[in-house]
Amino acid sequence: MNPTAPESHPAPTHGGVALPGLTGLRAYLAFWVIAFHIIAGLVIDKFPVDSLLPPAALGFANAGMWGVDGFFILSGFVLSHAYGRSMSTGFDLHGTLDFLGNRLARIYPAHFAVLTGYGLVKLAGLSFLYESCGSPYQPVACERFGIEALFRHLTLISSWGWNPPLTWNPPAWSISSEWFAYLCFPLLIIAARRLHTAGAALALATVALLAMLGTLYLHGFHPFGEEPEAGLIRICGEFVCGVSLYRFYHTPLYARLPWHWIGSIAAVLVLSNVLGQVQWLLPFVMALIVLSAAQPRGPLSRLLSTRPMVWLGNVSYSLYMVHLLVLELLGILFPEPPTPPEQMGPLDVLGTIIFMVTLCVVGATALYYLVEEPARVRVKSLVTRALGQRS
Repeated sequence: MNPTAPESHPAPTHGGVALPGLTGLRAYLAFWVIAFHIIAGLVIDKFPVDSLLPPAALGFANAGMWGVDGFFILSGFVLSHAYGRSMSTGFDLHGTLDFLGNRLARIYPAHFAVLTGYGLVKLAGLSFLYESCGSPYQPVACERFGIEALFRHLTLISSWGWNPPLTWNPPAWSISSEWFAYLCFPLLIIAARRLHTAGAALALATVALLAMLGTLYLHGFHPFGEEPEAGLIRICGEFVCGVSLYRFYHTPLYARLPWHWIGSIAAVLVLSNVLGQVQWLLPFVMALIVLSAAQPRGPLSRLLSTRPMVWLGNVSYSLYMVHLLVLELLGILFPEPPTPPEQMGPLDVLGTIIFMVTLCVVGATALYYLVEEPARVRVKSLVTRALGQRS
């Protein structure tokens, strides 16, 4: 399935001023992806969601695969925010190794822990409901839990190549794509310094998204109706877009625009599923949401900056990485629902969805506090010590 991946970012700050709206935005994107997977799973299991849930809610959830694209744009923006000042003046090997070490400290512990969880389930002799590669909608003939596939996950290259099949923990394809972007970032951030005007920055951001969507379309991946991972194509276009948007963020034109209105309108377009038949416009709308959430004005930014949203944003990477394992474990524990799907009413379906989401948040909280955060601190300390000895 097409899972944002939310990559785990450093806390976005600039000049000592935090940008909590961007952290809250990570939570929103993570839940959008989870809604997509839950609704897709319920449909596959013949739950009557089409007749019991409002069409707008279904349309919003079905568009959740674009949450990954929102994360890719956010990734380019936030990493430019966190590292642009120190890395844009010129290539420095020590600084590059420090950056890559910090990125690994962020993404690898939770990634490895979830792979271990899948491995323990298989070692116990249990089978998931869906053992094929790819998504249940588009299964691919390969060995999902094979050694070669595990190696590609452990080395963070599972999405490298032309739309390779999903294996082991399917959401991890986007983390592999993120790692590719991290390797390119030290040179990309230097090149971005040439974007001196608002027009140049917006032009490159637009061209990057159009090139990505055009490439997907020309190679048979229709932006609406199919579900391509095509991780390297998507990360290249959207990560470059995010880096370019950050350059625009520092122009006088950005400061003059009414982002309190722009952000609100963009959020309504996404939440109302107005763009249902033209979903290829969603990356452009999400670029506007990223820019809106980066400043403190307006209802959207204030909502995303609330303490619950910021906390959920902090655990969003663990939530993204572990949610499918939680859902698949539920499939093992409850291969048949207590109430036959055809006998369920709207409250039954809604209760099922809330139950699933709650378990995903509980699993993410445990992963964040027991693995992601302590391991990040430990690995970052090791990287700092190793680089200190080299210098």
